[in-house]
Amino acid sequence: MIRQLIYRRSKDSSILTSKLYCDRTFYDAFGYDLKRASKEVLIESPFIANYRTDTLLPIFKKLTKKAVILARVSSKSQEDEGYSLDSQVKLLENYCDGKGLIAMEIFKITESASKSMQRNVFKKALAYIEEHDIKHLVIEKVDRHVRNLHDAVETHDWLISDENKQVHFVKDSLVLHKNSRSQEWLNWGIRVVMAKNYIDNLREEAMKGWAEKLCYSDNFSLIAVTTSGRMTSIKWPLPDNS
Repeated sequence: MIRQLIYRRSKDSSILTSKLYCDRTFYDAFGYDLKRASKEVLIESPFIANYRTDTLLPIFKKLTKKAVILARVSSKSQEDEGYSLDSQVKLLENYCDGKGLIAMEIFKITESASKSMQRNVFKKALAYIEEHDIKHLVIEKVDRHVRNLHDAVETHDWLISDENKQVHFVKDSLVLHKNSRSQEWLNWGIRVVMAKNYIDNLREEAMKGWAEKLCYSDNFSLIAVTTSGRMTSIKWPLPDNS
């Protein structure tokens, strides 16, 4: 019986690594665990004195103000000019500190990522928010978040599903929620359309550039990537085999 008990304890690593706390050290450890709670907190204890609530209450308030940061750099020139994702994240983290928000996770989208990869990161961010019941999404500007009307609709649906949910657009000085004033929703709508127009214009100008090169270059080559990952070069104009 003793051997069985020792064997069971040796298999349970939590018993071996657990700690004992006294009344002087318990609340620091308790507060540490509370700040890292991801879904819910259940407390069953008759021994929390009234004066201890002054210590715990601010922590409980912050638990309702968990946030996710979404950072995006939209062009290579922005990275070259020093406008990196790290500097953007630092700005958003400072904003969270000033608003009493706890940044639980940071999602980054780089300019070099493909459209499908960018979309995948966006979906992961929304999935994380739903899974951990997070009410605050923090972004630098509207055009860092919304690139098409589909993203705008998803954000709108997320906001109106719960009056406690908010999207913070830091540099736009705009905080959207279900009960935002009509003027704030109009501000959002205008910025969404402008962001979409910006992306559409970039695509249009890029296509113009490609067309000009095809028309006027005597030694122009296209780089094609096959599904197997191999790269091939196609010269333009194509050689005359007749």
